[in-house]
Amino acid sequence: MPGTGGYGRVRRGEREQGGGGPVNGRARRLAAAPRCAAPGGFRGVPDRGGARELPAVGRSPRGRAASGQPPEVPLAVVLELLVAASTAGATVPRALGAVGEAIGGARGATLAGVATTLLWGSPWDEAWAAAPPVLAPVADALRPAWEQGAPPARALAAAAEQVRRDTQSAAHDAAARLAVRLVLPLGLCHLPAFVLVGIVPVVLALVSGTLAG
Repeated sequence: MPGTGGYGRVRRGEREQGGGGPVNGRARRLAAAPRCAAPGGFRGVPDRGGARELPAVGRSPRGRAASGQPPEVPLAVVLELLVAASTAGATVPRALGAVGEAIGGARGATLAGVATTLLWGSPWDEAWAAAPPVLAPVADALRPAWEQGAPPARALAAAAEQVRRDTQSAAHDAAARLAVRLVLPLGLCHLPAFVLVGIVPVVLALVSGTLAG
């Protein structure tokens, strides 16, 4: 259970309201952000002069239409949104609930469920028991804030940076594997052209010269 102070504290009114309570600054904008008008988008953050629509990231529009499911928000973006909510002063359950409401999808539903479970007094590990492994960096970054009351922004930002590095490394590895796999097909495609353009004319010239002599 969290301590009596810090970011892990459940403030008065949050338990009764199922995650309600004051959320100021960017955390309030996250919770009240409107749904993007484009199909498959996720909830944007209102900017000055109106609601700013954030583009959907992930699969192409054709892939989203084929599957009928909106794309999941990348984990690094989820962590950055949690940084914004916690920096604005939201407690751990309120930050999880606001971000879960903002991003939607399976990940958003999981975060909202974890927030509700925490508000009802469940232990940290029990609240995250049903979460998919992809959200483990979120749970690990927020655990000190919930159990010890430590500010979570720095841990969340570090987790987001690590996720970006891992994603970039995986992309580089996939590109390297693709290059190796393309060597044989490309070689087979270029070999006939090399034979016809480079070798056959030389052989024909030698044969014609020999017959003429």
